[in-house]
Amino acid sequence: MRSRKNDRQSGTLTRFLVSTATGALSLLLGIGTANAGGAPLAELHVWAGNEASDSSAFGLRSAEAAFWPTGQDRIGVRYDNSLSQDNAQLARQGINAEAYFLSYMHDFDGDFLLSGEIGQRSLPAGEDQTIYKGEGVYLHDNRAAKLGLQVSETTGGATDYTDTVVYGAYSFPAGGNWRVEPQLYLSETGAAEDKEWRAAGYVEYNAPQKWQLGMGAGYGEIDSALPNASGEVLNAHARISAPIRDHQIHFQVRYEESPTTSFTVGLVGISFRFQRK
Repeated sequence: MRSRKNDRQSGTLTRFLVSTATGALSLLLGIGTANAGGAPLAELHVWAGNEASDSSAFGLRSAEAAFWPTGQDRIGVRYDNSLSQDNAQLARQGINAEAYFLSYMHDFDGDFLLSGEIGQRSLPAGEDQTIYKGEGVYLHDNRAAKLGLQVSETTGGATDYTDTVVYGAYSFPAGGNWRVEPQLYLSETGAAEDKEWRAAGYVEYNAPQKWQLGMGAGYGEIDSALPNASGEVLNAHARISAPIRDHQIHFQVRYEESPTTSFTVGLVGISFRFQRK
């Protein structure tokens, strides 16, 4: 039972970061939307990539469709299967841990973005996880400060438990076409009473031709009650995005190393933005 919990959670924070792999991108897009004053009518984002346990196995990771009923309100539905592909044991056994989310975001006249998300994930051993996430982004003078909280309640197993993640980020211009975003994440896992912190940094270059290059890295520590699960966590990723008319295509490579796992994955994504007429 303990080893199953250890593999399943192989960190709550890792699972959170994987399922929000485009979080830095979303923050910067939010800044652009607010500053430009022109939200699209609808969006479609699709990501696919290889499995952590098999670089030749390629599958759908996430898909999100969003509708803007007004220029300030965004309603989205999202499918996420990242955990199934980044958890080596689940990937080898072909076990899905799919999640479905419903989200809403409101843009307060380009000064503040407030969003909420609720989701449901099916875990192995018949467990169900309900996920609640709230996030606020304050925008001012081409800068952005983000603060968020995610609470995940898991039921249906031997014991019920709750995972929490608190995170913050600050995005600011660094001269020319560069932006920098330091980030901090704190998490606690109810399944094994694990605690983790992670500090990260993200740097992005926005070319005049509207393509983007982003690089990030992070370091943290896990304090776990499980044997051999405590220690350092390292992660790094790089992303390039290129425009295709009003749309974008993305390529990303992610690496993570922790006391219980190590993996490298490649991802490809495409973002469709359908403009208002």
